[in-house]
Amino acid sequence: MGPRGGDEINLIKPKNNYGWPLVSNGVNYDGTPLNYAEQFGIEFNAADLVDPKVDLTPAPAISSFIIYDGDAFPAWRGDFIVGTLKGQSLLRFGGGRDGHC
Repeated sequence: MGPRGGDEINLIKPKNNYGWPLVSNGVNYDGTPLNYAEQFGIEFNAADLVDPKVDLTPAPAISSFIIYDGDAFPAWRGDFIVGTLKGQSLLRFGGGRDGHC
């Protein structure tokens, strides 16, 4: 089981470091901060990490997602449509054709 919160959407590109498991916006279930780098003695420069495009804290309990490419909503093409279990919500994150959230 991972941390409480800290789910994220990243625009994955070669040679980028997104930080997992060294950093997260989530916390341990007892509320204490995650500190895997210190726990495992790993040193890193935070300036070398790429921030997520979307931070999902608190986590909505994602059930699935798609990247929309239909005709009914042309302005949504390239957007992430995310189904959730918590609150039974449907979320949309604008990605657009260029792939940027």
